[in-house]
Amino acid sequence: MYARLVPDLAEDVFFSYTAYSQHVEGWGGIGFSLGYLSYGKSIATDVDGNELGTFTSYEVAPTLAYGTELMKDMGFGVALKFVRVDLAPADKTQDRAQGAGSTFAADIGTLYKLPQLKSSVGLVIQNLGPNISYIDADQSDPLGRNVKLGVAVTPFETELYRVLVAADVNRSLLPHGAWIENAGGEFEFKRLLALRVGYIYDPRGTIKNLTYGLGLNYHGVRFDYARVPQSEFLERVNRFSASYHF
Repeated sequence: MYARLVPDLAEDVFFSYTAYSQHVEGWGGIGFSLGYLSYGKSIATDVDGNELGTFTSYEVAPTLAYGTELMKDMGFGVALKFVRVDLAPADKTQDRAQGAGSTFAADIGTLYKLPQLKSSVGLVIQNLGPNISYIDADQSDPLGRNVKLGVAVTPFETELYRVLVAADVNRSLLPHGAWIENAGGEFEFKRLLALRVGYIYDPRGTIKNLTYGLGLNYHGVRFDYARVPQSEFLERVNRFSASYHF
């Protein structure tokens, strides 16, 4: 997956995500992913405003995941990640200290299927782990700890088409955390073409708008596109992804 996050402000601020998963008979599923967030290039200056060169700030998070079925129609999963944030190299800071930090975090979740209702319910807690510190260990920052609860229903499904409706609520676990609600639907035709529309309600982030997209699937090769709103002061983000199922 690839998305430029502020296309109207900077060309080099983007998020990319790559993942691989594999079912292991008798064990469950294992996976690996790599998320990379680029903050783009910045210009370093001294106290007098003289330019010292440029540097790139970024975040990277390699992740290992495992999931298994606990009982009939109920699954459990956990993901362990290493988080590295590099804000500025030592030779570009005034006190010659590297503005970088690392930590570990975990995501845990469960999924419960209700076949008789053609629905499923999922719960996940994200980014459980110690704070991350940079130059001063006494001034650490918490990770974006968050809990999500989602429900998906498939009210109509035939050999020709399928309709999926989903909704979720998100709550930050940080002090004064805000609620974010999302809802949407998908119409899939012959497992080839999927049309999607949704709505994001995030008062704290000033996002109250529609999101839409589509997906194309052919012999296990899938391409997806989404146009997602941001703050009312920023342009929408275009997200592109490609995947292969075998």
